[in-house]
Amino acid sequence: MKDFVGVSTSDGKIKWVVKHGRAVMDYLKKYPDQFFRVWFEPVNQKFKKKSPKTAAQLGFYHALLLPEIHRELIRQGHTTTIKFGTIEKEIDISKEDAHEAITALSGNINGKHLRLRDCGFEDCMKWLDNVMDLVAQLNMDLDELKKLRPKK
Repeated sequence: MKDFVGVSTSDGKIKWVVKHGRAVMDYLKKYPDQFFRVWFEPVNQKFKKKSPKTAAQLGFYHALLLPEIHRELIRQGHTTTIKFGTIEKEIDISKEDAHEAITALSGNINGKHLRLRDCGFEDCMKWLDNVMDLVAQLNMDLDELKKLRPKK
């Protein structure tokens, strides 16, 4: 299953982010005359009334940054060790572990360590700035991501 990220426009079209539009077309060309199940998840709606952060801030992180960083960490070979009794196995880093790593590395806001859920609007902007610094350290393409970053 492939995961693509887009933003809906007021005229009902999809504006693909981080070059996903071309990736969607390339993906579909591999499977001519096939049925597809497509679902849409309006990520911003999940967060609308829960916190002083904006839906745009949370959507930017959860729908775009986290999946992109997670894919990059896997591409770079980052793993997680799973332990069950005496059995250990090394597997690709999970999205949850990627989020915990991002939180550990990006959560220093004004001398305090904050999880995203604990941030207000301004702290969330600083938290996202720290995540963007992490993206740069991973040698990911910042240009496209910066264009989509929510404004203050």
